[in-house]
Amino acid sequence: MSMDRISFDTGVSSQVQSDVESIASRLESLIAERDQQVSAALSDFQMDGADAEYQQVESRWRNASHEVKNIITLIRQTMAENDQTATSTSTAT
Repeated sequence: MSMDRISFDTGVSSQVQSDVESIASRLESLIAERDQQVSAALSDFQMDGADAEYQQVESRWRNASHEVKNIITLIRQTMAENDQTATSTSTAT
């Protein structure tokens, strides 16, 4: 292969996707685990004034965790699309 040509290495892509998937799955697992723990803790938590303030903190957390999940979804889609593009391009040339 010519050194002045950009190429797509499916082996490297597979390894990167595996690594990213492992990290993404762990993040999703930690988010779900934390959400369950907070839900259990809040089911019997009440302190004048503090519980309302904590609910605001949790609302910001939920928004941030949803953003993280959306980013993970976008990364997965992008990697899959890159593979499809590389495969279709390499078979066309």
